[in-house]
Amino acid sequence: MFSNRMKGVLKLRFKWIFIFVVSFLIIWRLFLLVSLPKSLIKKSRLIDTTVSELLSKNGINDTYLRQELYRKTKKKNVSFEHIYKEYTVPSKLSLKNFQAKLKFSLKNIGCELTRSQLDLGKDINTLGADISFKGYEIFSLKLIQKLPVKKISYKEPVLLKPHIPAYAAIVIDDWGYSLNNLEILSQIEKPLTIAVLPNLPYSERVAREANRRNLEVILHLPLEAHNKDIENEKDTIFTDMDKKEIIRSLERSIKSVPYIKGMSNHQGSKATEDPSLMKTIFEELKKRNLFFLDSFVTPNSVCEPLASSSGIRFAKRTIFLDNEEDAEYIKTHLKHLAYIAKRDGNAIGICHDKQISLLVLKELMEELEGEGIKFVKLSELVK
Repeated sequence: MFSNRMKGVLKLRFKWIFIFVVSFLIIWRLFLLVSLPKSLIKKSRLIDTTVSELLSKNGINDTYLRQELYRKTKKKNVSFEHIYKEYTVPSKLSLKNFQAKLKFSLKNIGCELTRSQLDLGKDINTLGADISFKGYEIFSLKLIQKLPVKKISYKEPVLLKPHIPAYAAIVIDDWGYSLNNLEILSQIEKPLTIAVLPNLPYSERVAREANRRNLEVILHLPLEAHNKDIENEKDTIFTDMDKKEIIRSLERSIKSVPYIKGMSNHQGSKATEDPSLMKTIFEELKKRNLFFLDSFVTPNSVCEPLASSSGIRFAKRTIFLDNEEDAEYIKTHLKHLAYIAKRDGNAIGICHDKQISLLVLKELMEELEGEGIKFVKLSELVK
């Protein structure tokens, strides 16, 4: 009898221990789902600051920045932001030393360098790095170093450096939801390109109004993203569609936005990595003599080589101007766009149908024109 009672007590204890452990694990999991995304965002910003400070010590600031991508992604039911940055760095920088210092600096902030690949070539060196925190890859960095051409032995005649025109095109995405910002848009009075989402309540009206004001109109075509949590637009094209479905959806979108000269992708981090899907779209653009702007939301985009082989005119976004809804942030990135235009001859910036973005354009575009920037419509920069 005593033995049976003890067995009953032990069984009850194990039952409560089991319930406690399971409850603890559930609560801990819920805590991680709530707190981890915030900590990942903070950590990705800390990595960004750490990398920037390390580059700054070597005389490299944001003027060397070629590309930056902020992509929302998901792993193990946790949504977080992945940052990708690409710099062109001077030949005097030792990539090997930078690689070692980066690893040390990341260790000090509790992060791990999960991939670090240094490729030394004849004309160009590259360093690629993926950085993780608690198993989540939240930051990727690429440094591109062009090696100097060897000087020839004879003395060359001194030539005056020719004046290089600096052209900049600004594309304003996501029109069609409302008419709220058309009044501010009309006050800018500079060449702009308006990217209109298809089949929205005001898609057609915005396109007609923009055309009336001599602004360029393009279709902002919704394409599938990697992030499944993103709310898709009505006419989003997905990678699992067959060719007929893709063409039907594309035709509906084109018909809903009049006066278009070309097309750009809305979202599309997954779709623009899919050669078959993009080839189908480019074939349809070719028939209609429309160009394509790659919003460049993934470094693995296949659009540029496919556009070339498909025979369509193409351009790629240089920089996003308003990832943050802050006037100073937008001004800084607009000035950086101007710097790139002066350096490379041309640059393409993308912002969005937001009041703060349009107010900054209104304030700053004329000032930048005075500094030698010539603003043009996007169609003037496609090749």
